[in-house]
Order: sequence, then C-alpha cells, then structure tokens
Amino acid sequence: PRPPPRPDPPLHSGNPFTPGRACPTDRFYGRQREIDTLCGGLQNMQSISLVGEARIGKSSLFAYLQEHVPRLLAPYGRYLVITLSMDRLSSPADFCRALLERLLPHVPAGAGEERQLRILETELERGQAPRLDETARVILRAAPDGLRIVRLLDEFRDITRHVDRFDSTFCGWLRSLYSRQKVALVIATRQPLLEIEELALYFLNGLSDTCTLGPLLATDAES
Repeated sequence: PRPPPRPDPPLHSGNPFTPGRACPTDRFYGRQREIDTLCGGLQNMQSISLVGEARIGKSSLFAYLQEHVPRLLAPYGRYLVITLSMDRLSSPADFCRALLERLLPHVPAGAGEERQLRILETELERGQAPRLDETARVILRAAPDGLRIVRLLDEFRDITRHVDRFDSTFCGWLRSLYSRQKVALVIATRQPLLEIEELALYFLNGLSDTCTLGPLLATDAES
C-alpha cells in the first residue's frame, strides 16, 4: 500500500523576517511590548520616535501597524494610517503628493471647500506639485469628521540627503502639525534623534516618547 501523504508543514515555521523587506503581516508575530507602547501613544495622538538598527524589523512593524491600528484603536476613533518611506522621496512636493494620494479618498464629501478638494485631486492627476499649505488644509478638513491621521515615516534620516529641499520650512511645517496633534507621527531612524544633528533640533523635544526596537525576545524567536 502507498504510504499516507505527509501533512502540510505548520504555519509560521522558520524565521518570518527577510532582511531588506517587510514580512507579510500574516507572518508577523512578537513585538507585543513595542506594539503596546506605540498604540498607547497613538491612542492619544502622541508622536513617537522608533529607533532600531538596520534590518531589525522596523519596516515589518510598520506594515503590521498600518494594517491593524484601525482595528486595535477603533474604540478611540477612526484611524487612517499612512506609511511613507523617506528614502523614496526627494522633495516636500513628493512627500505631499504621496500623502494626499492616500488621504484624499478618505476625506468625506462636504468636508468644507469641497470644490477646492476636487480641484486638488485633478491637479495631482495632472502631475502638478502640491504645496505644504494646501496639504495642511486637507489635513485640517479631515479632523472635524473624526478622522485621526497617523503617519509612519520610515528611513526618516534620509531627508538629510536633501537638506536643500527638506529644509527648516518643511521640518517646521511637519512639527507644527504633530505638536498641535493634527496628525500623529512615528519617526523611524537607526540612531536616536539626539545623535542626528540635522533632525534633533526640530523633532527631539516635540515627540512624546522613544520606542527602541531590539532583537526579538527569545520566546518570540523560538515560536
């Protein structure tokens, strides 16, 4: 007789993390302490610094948060989580375009100056560069409807490669939004902000907490 077929391998076998890319969210596990810390801050629209060395899992954690924060924090409001990787953006216009493309579909009809919103959508479709002030206006229009905007900013130090574009005006604009809790930021860097001179001036004192991402706990790594 033929031997019985082998059973399928168990789910989540092996290391779920692949260096250089975010792991699929259905294979993500562990990091519960960090998730609790970040969600605790986002519950109150506080902004947080996330620090972890290269290939430690920051992008994987961001992918998990983008998918699950709206459910985890549903009792506290309607959350829209937007991840932007700063190594792919080279100017404030790129930043605003990437943000607005994700945000505009969630701004409800009738949320003030409806005609201007539709004009802005058309301009984006035509490739026109959005400005900081009009991007801020869209963010402010979304707030009265109860939309809580969270931005996960990966590889944030990369804005220092374009200091002539991501200048003090941009940094001040970004800080003004999160310091007034119009948005909540999670800023991911490999080094503490205190060690990044170009960023510490604008972001160090305005963030409510620092979450350090270290190696997986032994119990998680062995799961």
